[in-house]
Amino acid sequence: MDSREVADKKLARWKWAYMATLIFPALIVAAYTVYSLAYTPKTRTVLLNQFGGVYVSEDLGQTNVTEGQVKQFAYDILSQTFSYDYLSFSTDSEYQDLVSGKVDTDLPDHRDVLFQLYSPEAHKVVIAKLKDSPWMDRFHVQRRQLSSVFTSPPLQDGNIGFVKGADGRLTISYRGSFFLSSQSKGLKTLNYKVDYRITLERKPLFLDANLDKYYFGPMSPINAFEWRVRDIDWTSGRRG
Repeated sequence: MDSREVADKKLARWKWAYMATLIFPALIVAAYTVYSLAYTPKTRTVLLNQFGGVYVSEDLGQTNVTEGQVKQFAYDILSQTFSYDYLSFSTDSEYQDLVSGKVDTDLPDHRDVLFQLYSPEAHKVVIAKLKDSPWMDRFHVQRRQLSSVFTSPPLQDGNIGFVKGADGRLTISYRGSFFLSSQSKGLKTLNYKVDYRITLERKPLFLDANLDKYYFGPMSPINAFEWRVRDIDWTSGRRG
């Protein structure tokens, strides 16, 4: 008789255990459903880079490239800045027609080629100085083409290397000189010597997409380098 009672108790415990194994998964599903409906995920505002990824804050007081790479970048910028022709550097009125859509073109204007190589303030300065340069006299009327020739690389100004500016950005300055040749078919070639000083600054790798879209986008160069021009100045004179 005692054996039967023990067996009945064991059977009852197994029945409850079996029922629990059936009910417990259902309770888990029900609890998860309630939690999912009641849960509100936390949101945050993020800045996206040009690739659609989350932009990560950078220390603009440091750089991942060498001084030689920055010097090469300075040379490339100078060469590109002073190499254009009467078609690529349109007059102010022609440029406004391009921006407003009155004229169609597949090629970016020289202003836009330089846009991402300079800070917004330096870009305004360089465009204004180019337009006021002596080689721009009758430049469009005579259909001239400007090319630059460097006989020496940029030299560090003061030989002090990288320096932090007042805003905490890393900067470096170069100076030097080069020659310009303004040519036009059937007309005299005009030569100039340019003495320059250029200051570059560390910039975020986030690319500024604020560009006029009148031209075919891929034709406009994108500055994926972590430096840009902060300031530029030059003097020039005729040669020959």
